[in-house]
Amino acid sequence: MKVQALILATAAVFALTSCAHHQMMRGSVAMKANGQEAHVCLGENEVKVGDRVIAFRNECKPGPGFEGSVRGGRGVTCKLEKLGGGTVISLLNDHYSTVRFDQGVIFEEGTVVEKE
Repeated sequence: MKVQALILATAAVFALTSCAHHQMMRGSVAMKANGQEAHVCLGENEVKVGDRVIAFRNECKPGPGFEGSVRGGRGVTCKLEKLGGGTVISLLNDHYSTVRFDQGVIFEEGTVVEKE
């Protein structure tokens, strides 16, 4: 009986942490397929085939007097820098779609993606 309770508790923790992890990735490149396409954490309830998206990079810089600050610490300012656009070419499931970025858009895993 204790083994069953342990298995059930482990499964519950795994289910809860996977959902939380996916929510943190929402709207980002999860996997770079090649130089122009990526799997993006935007699913069928958020985008449809043909929708345009915009890719951004989070650019963070220390403010005056905080040159030695750790990224994300006090005195650091961040802004989204637009990289370019792309088009949703397929829906993979509830959570992911495939995006083909426009020629010349340089992206990587973790790049922020928003519906245009």
